[in-house]
Amino acid sequence: MRSPHTFRIGESGEVAVEWISESLEVTYTGSGADAIYLALDDRDGMGSPIVPHEREWEGSTIFLPFPAKSLFYVVDGVVYHRHWRDYSWSAREITSRASYSSGPEKTIGGLSFAVGDVQRLELVIYVKSLRENSGWGTLLGSTDGSAATGPGDRVIGSFLRFTRDATGNTICERVRRSRSSSRIRIYELFPRLFGNTKTIGKQNGRLAENGCGKFADINEPALSSLAKMNFTHIWLLGVVRHASTTGYPELEFAPDDSDLMKGLAGSPFAVKDCFDVNPDLATDPENRAVEFRSLLDRIHAQGLKAIIDLVPNHVSRAYMSSIRPDLHFGAGDETSEFFTPSNNFYYLRTTDEGGGPPLRLPTFDRSAQQPISPTCVVQGDCDGLFEGEQSFGRVTGNNRLTWTPDITDWYETVKLNYGYDFREHSSACAHFPGALAPWKAIPDTWWKVDAVIAHWQAQGVDGFRCDMAHMVPPEFWAWAISRARERDAQVFFMAEAYNDSLVVPPQSPDLLALGQGSPSTALLHAGFDAVYGHDAYSVMRQIYMGPKWANDIDATLGSEFVAANSVRYSENHDEVRLASPLAWGGLGHNVGRPVSAVLYGLPGGPILFYNGQEVGEPAAGASGFSGDDGRTTIFDYWFMPELSKWVNNCQYDGGELSSEQAELRQYYSRLLALSAEPAFSDGQFLPLNPFNLDNPRFGRCDGETVSGHWLYAFLRYDLCSGQRFLAVANFHGRYFLEDVRIRMPRSAWDFLDLANEGLMRLQQRLGAPRELEFDSGSEDIHLGSLPPLTAYYFSIEAGSLS
Repeated sequence: MRSPHTFRIGESGEVAVEWISESLEVTYTGSGADAIYLALDDRDGMGSPIVPHEREWEGSTIFLPFPAKSLFYVVDGVVYHRHWRDYSWSAREITSRASYSSGPEKTIGGLSFAVGDVQRLELVIYVKSLRENSGWGTLLGSTDGSAATGPGDRVIGSFLRFTRDATGNTICERVRRSRSSSRIRIYELFPRLFGNTKTIGKQNGRLAENGCGKFADINEPALSSLAKMNFTHIWLLGVVRHASTTGYPELEFAPDDSDLMKGLAGSPFAVKDCFDVNPDLATDPENRAVEFRSLLDRIHAQGLKAIIDLVPNHVSRAYMSSIRPDLHFGAGDETSEFFTPSNNFYYLRTTDEGGGPPLRLPTFDRSAQQPISPTCVVQGDCDGLFEGEQSFGRVTGNNRLTWTPDITDWYETVKLNYGYDFREHSSACAHFPGALAPWKAIPDTWWKVDAVIAHWQAQGVDGFRCDMAHMVPPEFWAWAISRARERDAQVFFMAEAYNDSLVVPPQSPDLLALGQGSPSTALLHAGFDAVYGHDAYSVMRQIYMGPKWANDIDATLGSEFVAANSVRYSENHDEVRLASPLAWGGLGHNVGRPVSAVLYGLPGGPILFYNGQEVGEPAAGASGFSGDDGRTTIFDYWFMPELSKWVNNCQYDGGELSSEQAELRQYYSRLLALSAEPAFSDGQFLPLNPFNLDNPRFGRCDGETVSGHWLYAFLRYDLCSGQRFLAVANFHGRYFLEDVRIRMPRSAWDFLDLANEGLMRLQQRLGAPRELEFDSGSEDIHLGSLPPLTAYYFSIEAGSLS
């Protein structure tokens, strides 16, 4: 006999859920609630994580951990239903598919509805008191026991996933928005450099001179070591074939025009064939697809998942698919018009800047008859022209309508057309299906990019890091991600997005009701699992470079919904290395300790970690196109000399690391493990700096009259596990912060649910052992001296040290 799954909701409620054949039975019993809600996803199509909000009905906005397709709720004894259709929620309708009884305890019983012959159900149940907060309600609890209750907008961070085993029994697990039961930790691995064991090279050297890492270099010892370091995903940067100066006659691949090249190896984001593998990375270029699939098999054998780049906004000007010529971008385009909804590109007119053809690239000074770009200087064969655009021109990847792009433009790429005339920032310029016009035809570019996603899914790729995702319509993402999830329900989508205005304004009524929100909100609404959390990283850099203080970190969190789903990183391929002498105060790799501990400890989704960070790769010196900019080049044939000490001739045993580098790698391994603990992955967050601005013992340096310049502290508490942490970081590169005391107001103890609980102990979990003892409810916690560039994750537990 089957028994229902039961879950505690809030302080006094319980819900029972039973999946019987093709229907779902739900019963809630509890007190205090006068509105009960069930959000459901019974298939992998489009939906919405934003519940419609209306006073006395849905109340304040609830942000769900998945795109729901159906919303059932009981208000004043009547059962209502909304469903997701045509990119928006339907109107509220009364449904008879449930019963409701009222007594000393409110009970909703017999909520039964057909879900069809599906293999999986995803749902969230939550309860509110709508009589409070002037009809906007108070969240009393949900099936996510860690979700913060109370009035106002609320974020539910996990959902229940029901699946059936071979015998028909249902299995239930708690899953995060990122579709993982634990926090995702991504290792960004650049194959071109990762396995290249050279330590000395030639500036602007060619592949034969400087070498190139191969798929085969990413062997079982390498992947086993990364799995043991507590990573869950490997992002393989630069796998897809892109423009390059290296030719392959046996494949009939000629070198690309030097005028289109940034670096001899080429930019991974100037894609030449969306369906092909970069031949540089194969031991046998003719066998490159097989070698790539073998790498995926090795990754999966270690229990890891593989992510690759999807570059949806632009392609190389020299784009030419040899794998799928039938899906070639630009085939059949009408080039006489700037914008045609069925075109794949945008075409310049004689009235645009520069006056007309040919396209003149910023790589060659015609008056001086000499090359300008570093790559052209090396190649010596540039003329500032591209043979493919002599009689017409196309808009650059960064939306420049000009026949004469600048050297700072993405001149080597052309923008893809998703059915939107971006010259006017208006929803009226959208020629694709959406909430305002669901009947419109799906543009050709949508179908082709969906085919790209399907191709890589078929190869065994588990997810995608989507480049400049905010420059593509949110409606496309909702459509494409839902189709990808119909092929693989677990596929992971991570959006690179910044706080620029959305190039295409969303049509969603839910977003419009929220004032459209940020680009990140629109992308999460469209189905992304996570978005870049760049603001916190940017402020962190400015603590060292000026003018920000640690106090400014709190202002970067913004929307709780966005913060909870932001990718946290302290390095990636676009950013200056932590150990670079050109940034971060020139303090060396140890600056990464407090910086990463705080960034990974903030509310957020996945963690992103860049190869070489674990051993303090400094990216010192010029390699080629990039110059000496503190970044590890993505444009040149190069290497990572410090990482190669860990690679150790592809043994991946760290045999050549210094003891300090080996310890740094161990530090990051501990940090990654701790960041996945419930308090950090699911728990609530309380910053302590606002309570300590006038506290002179909160890490002040000479001459400072306000605290919080170099010291940052916060609490994390997970209600489900009861796990509590105090995190503290000293960002200063030279000063010991002496006699540090953290003021703990009553609200902080209430947050931890520890007021007057007696003797407590702090135990350092991140670094060298350190233990402290204090009474809960005390006015401050005395930490003593904090050395420079240190971070502490103190677990908070009941009892004394003895």
